[in-house]
Amino acid sequence: MSCSFVVPGNPIPWQRAGGGAGRRFTRPETRMYQASVRAHAYSARVKPIDGPVRVACIFHRESHQPCDLDNLLKTILDALQGIAYENDRQVVSVSAEKFVDRKHPRAFVEITPIEAEG
Repeated sequence: MSCSFVVPGNPIPWQRAGGGAGRRFTRPETRMYQASVRAHAYSARVKPIDGPVRVACIFHRESHQPCDLDNLLKTILDALQGIAYENDRQVVSVSAEKFVDRKHPRAFVEITPIEAEG
C-alpha cells in the first residue's frame, strides 16, 4: 500500500557538503529542509517498508533557478531513511519531475512497496 504526503515550501537540492581542514558538514538549509520532509512524513503516518521500494516525487520550485533533478531527489531519499525505509538502497525505482510554481512551491512524495515476483 502506497503512502504520500506534501512538503510545502521551495524544495532544496542536495549540495556538496562544505567544510575545511578535512571536515565536512551538511549545509543548514539542507538540514532544515530534510527535517521538514521527515516531519511531514511522520504527520502522514508513513511507516517503514521492508524490501524494495518505489519513490515518486513531483517538485514545484518557486523559480527557474537551475538545480539538478537528481539532487532534489537525493535530499528526499536521504531524509526518508529510517522513516519510510531502513536505507535508501531499498529504493529500486524512482520517478521525478520538476516544475515552477511561484505561488505554491512544494514537493509531492509517494512511496510504494514493490511486491516480490514469483
